[in-house]
Amino acid sequence: VYALAFMAWLASVFATMGFTVLRGWLRPFAAYSVLSAYAGLVAMNVANPEAAVARYEINRTDRATPIDWKYLGTLSGDALPVVVPAMLQLDANREACDAAQWAIYINSGRARGGFVEYNAGEWAGHQVVLESFTPHSLRRLCGGSSATSPSASLSR
Repeated sequence: VYALAFMAWLASVFATMGFTVLRGWLRPFAAYSVLSAYAGLVAMNVANPEAAVARYEINRTDRATPIDWKYLGTLSGDALPVVVPAMLQLDANREACDAAQWAIYINSGRARGGFVEYNAGEWAGHQVVLESFTPHSLRRLCGGSSATSPSASLSR
């Protein structure tokens, strides 16, 4: 998705170059290039492609292959508000247990990433994981086996 968005932006820059630079209008080209780059960044942040991928994967009706819950648990914090509630609906099995614990583990690493790597989406994902994966929900997903509590996992 990011590569496609970049290629679309690049195509628009080349088209604008054809209309401006080749006619000797350098300033409008420079302004368009910078402003369109910022607009593209804002659009990609608003579109939230990882949440869209997670939503598509979870709601897919043509189930030729099973959902890879472990992969969905590794997506950014923007996607976790979509993934975690769906994960909590799973029946107790080893894959559901592993996916939940993996999401907790990955999210704990993100929380310690520092100020530069932390943003509103990561914060929202961190909150969803903390609030949703309680010891009770983990016991239910893991079939009653001893599961790590989120607070213990996040404090490691």
